[in-house]
Amino acid sequence: VTTLGLKFDKRYSLQRIELEVNAQDYRYQDNSALDFTALNYAAAWRWNLTPKLTGNVTADRREYLDNTTLVQSTGTVNRNTEAANRIDAEYQLGAAWRVLAGFFDRSVKNSAAFLQGANSQISGGEAGARYVFPSGNSLAYRYRQGNGEFSGLPVGALLSRNFTDKEHELSFEWLPARQTSVQGRMAHLERQRDGASASEFSGVVGRINLNWMITGKTRMEAGVVSELVSYQPSTASYYDGERLYISPVWKPTEKTAVRLRLDQGVRRYKGVVGFEGRRDEVGQAGVSVEWEPQRFVKLIAALAQDERTSNFAGLDYKANVIGVAALFSF
Repeated sequence: VTTLGLKFDKRYSLQRIELEVNAQDYRYQDNSALDFTALNYAAAWRWNLTPKLTGNVTADRREYLDNTTLVQSTGTVNRNTEAANRIDAEYQLGAAWRVLAGFFDRSVKNSAAFLQGANSQISGGEAGARYVFPSGNSLAYRYRQGNGEFSGLPVGALLSRNFTDKEHELSFEWLPARQTSVQGRMAHLERQRDGASASEFSGVVGRINLNWMITGKTRMEAGVVSELVSYQPSTASYYDGERLYISPVWKPTEKTAVRLRLDQGVRRYKGVVGFEGRRDEVGQAGVSVEWEPQRFVKLIAALAQDERTSNFAGLDYKANVIGVAALFSF
């Protein structure tokens, strides 16, 4: 995999513009039919009309090849394209209270028709409030609702193609010490399906992230994630699970850094004929070394392992990845 990217980040008065574009070229040693080039981007306008009225306009697109065990026939090439657009605003009512509002549109598209990955599109809005304490800590509530549709599956594959997501979310940011911050969210997610109550699901999702600057040379990032994710084979389904990660960073010198990443989790598949009782354990482990020979260039070497162990035969997976990168800043 070869990647060439460009990142732009500049402030104009009260406005800030961010743009990141990269081209990724995939080449396979034994299966040249899978060779593929993708163009991805992430753009944002951090707008500020007055000191009290601020917000964001963002657009993201990610395209990649999905040729895992989810693909039904050997040799099938599937391009997965994920896109997300969002507009949000925050208005400061007083010293502590903020009013929140936003609109979003997200889509997932596949170039090949296969049963485990339906195309989907969802649009909706959110509203809420945030309270900021004098210490800088904050607590927010949001209600989010979106209407969506599945497409790209054979006729009769799903009992209902329309769905509605409703989510009540509490989020917080806590600054227990000068060098430590904790962010988290907990939400109740409910998916409703028109005329297909058997395929509906609901539950609690959330995450907690810790950022701790231990010393001037060491930093720790860690977190726990609770997931509830739609998964669409020939009948509607979903999986829930938990994931734990830890990522320490050590900077032995001003120009070098060593990063570790350990990620372990479990997924339990539910609501689908043929996958009852399926349980996957997923894990990732990696290490990277960074070196800045000059202020405008950074060189990176990385080694990682990605692994899945399933109680269903034929679904175990392991990959070893070696990567090098050069980043130029100007």
